[in-house]
Amino acid sequence: MTGIVQGQDPVNVFPHPATTSIQIQTKNPVERIELLTLSGRTLLDQEANPISNKLDLPQFGSGNYLLRVLLKNGRAVVRQVVIE
Repeated sequence: MTGIVQGQDPVNVFPHPATTSIQIQTKNPVERIELLTLSGRTLLDQEANPISNKLDLPQFGSGNYLLRVLLKNGRAVVRQVVIE
Protein backbone atom coordinates (compact mmCIF):
# COMPACT_ATOMS: atom_id res chain seq x y z
CA MET A 1 0.00 0.00 0.00
CA THR A 2 1.37 3.35 -0.91
CA GLY A 3 0.78 6.59 0.89
CA ILE A 4 2.05 10.01 1.88
CA VAL A 5 3.80 10.03 5.23
CA GLN A 6 4.69 13.11 7.21
CA GLY A 7 7.26 12.14 9.82
CA GLN A 8 8.48 8.67 10.63
CA ASP A 9 5.44 7.16 12.33
CA PRO A 10 4.63 3.67 11.05
CA VAL A 11 0.92 3.11 10.54
CA ASN A 12 -0.43 -0.24 9.35
CA VAL A 13 -3.87 -0.37 7.76
CA PHE A 14 -5.51 -3.72 6.96
CA PRO A 15 -7.08 -5.75 5.40
CA HIS A 16 -6.19 -5.03 1.76
CA PRO A 17 -8.71 -4.62 0.21
CA ALA A 18 -11.29 -3.92 2.92
CA THR A 19 -14.89 -5.08 2.83
CA THR A 20 -16.66 -4.36 6.14
CA SER A 21 -14.02 -2.61 8.25
CA ILE A 22 -10.47 -1.26 8.39
CA GLN A 23 -8.13 -1.86 11.32
CA ILE A 24 -5.43 0.74 12.08
CA GLN A 25 -2.29 -0.19 14.02
CA THR A 26 0.33 2.31 15.16
CA LYS A 27 2.81 2.60 18.01
CA ASN A 28 1.75 6.20 18.69
CA PRO A 29 -1.66 7.23 20.05
CA VAL A 30 -4.20 8.24 17.41
CA GLU A 31 -6.22 11.44 17.80
CA ARG A 32 -8.51 11.44 14.73
CA ILE A 33 -9.32 9.24 11.76
CA GLU A 34 -10.57 10.70 8.50
CA LEU A 35 -11.78 9.01 5.32
CA LEU A 36 -11.59 11.08 2.15
CA THR A 37 -12.28 10.70 -1.53
CA LEU A 38 -9.26 10.73 -3.83
CA SER A 39 -10.17 14.33 -4.69
CA GLY A 40 -9.89 15.28 -1.00
CA ARG A 41 -13.57 15.54 0.03
CA THR A 42 -14.05 14.41 3.65
CA LEU A 43 -16.53 11.56 4.03
CA LEU A 44 -15.84 10.71 7.67
CA ASP A 45 -14.08 12.56 10.48
CA GLN A 46 -14.10 10.93 13.89
CA GLU A 47 -12.18 10.87 17.13
CA ALA A 48 -10.08 7.78 17.59
CA ASN A 49 -11.19 5.09 19.99
CA PRO A 50 -8.54 4.62 22.71
CA ILE A 51 -9.22 0.85 22.83
CA SER A 52 -9.46 -0.10 19.15
CA ASN A 53 -8.86 1.88 15.98
CA LYS A 54 -11.37 0.06 13.82
CA LEU A 55 -13.33 1.88 11.15
CA ASP A 56 -16.63 0.30 10.03
CA LEU A 57 -17.33 0.72 6.32
CA PRO A 58 -20.89 -0.40 5.48
CA GLN A 59 -22.00 3.09 4.40
CA PHE A 60 -19.20 3.52 1.82
CA GLY A 61 -19.34 2.18 -1.70
CA SER A 62 -16.65 0.21 -3.47
CA GLY A 63 -13.68 2.22 -4.63
CA ASN A 64 -10.40 3.89 -3.72
CA TYR A 65 -10.21 6.26 -0.74
CA LEU A 66 -7.66 8.09 1.36
CA LEU A 67 -7.39 7.35 5.07
CA ARG A 68 -5.78 10.13 7.10
CA VAL A 69 -4.61 9.18 10.58
CA LEU A 70 -3.83 12.15 12.82
CA LEU A 71 -1.51 11.19 15.64
CA LYS A 72 -1.44 12.84 19.05
CA ASN A 73 2.19 13.86 18.43
CA GLY A 74 0.90 16.25 15.73
CA ARG A 75 1.87 14.15 12.73
CA ALA A 76 -0.45 12.92 9.99
CA VAL A 77 -0.15 9.72 7.96
CA VAL A 78 -2.16 9.17 4.78
CA ARG A 79 -2.79 5.75 3.26
CA GLN A 80 -4.74 4.80 0.17
CA VAL A 81 -7.36 2.15 0.92
CA VAL A 82 -9.53 0.04 -1.37
CA ILE A 83 -13.05 -0.90 -0.35
CA GLU A 84 -14.74 -3.76 -2.17
